Amino acid sequence: MTQNVIDNETQAKLDAFIKEEEGDSNDYKGLLAKFITLVAVGMSLFHLYAAYSIVPTQELRVIHVALVLFLIFLSFPIASRFKNRLMWWDVIFA
Repeated sequence: MTQNVIDNETQAKLDAFIKEEEGDSNDYKGLLAKFITLVAVGMSLFHLYAAYSIVPTQELRVIHVALVLFLIFLSFPIASRFKNRLMWWDVIFA
């Protein structure tokens, strides 16, 4: 069985390409990263629950949009100079 291994140079090129196409994103570490992951997992579990249970459409849509906007505002900075820092306006918008 063979394993495909990407060297550091190729990985750097791939990261640069993704950054160019998608823009900057925050790369949080520690407690904040765990919190954002917990929210994303909770959102996934809620959607699985909604798939097998009766959740009113209005409530489902409101919860979905609120969680997605929360994750977006915390994941992507307003400007690249604020990358990897949680700013006060990110918290307000989220």
